[in-house]
Amino acid sequence: MSKKQIYLFCDAGMSTSIMVNKMMEIVEKHNMPLQITAFPVARAQEVVEKEKPVAILLGPQVKF
Repeated sequence: MSKKQIYLFCDAGMSTSIMVNKMMEIVEKHNMPLQITAFPVARAQEVVEKEKPVAILLGPQVKF
């Protein structure tokens, strides 16, 4: 089974990298078919259009 993608986008990358690590601990503990990756928000449109993740999470600094 292929892993489903969850992407986190953040302005600076610090808070999302911590969150990715914590989330991946749970994913691995429960043997879930997920891959969680962090990206800078400046790449959001490019990454989402290309990769089509199942979920997108935004860091607290990201605003529109």
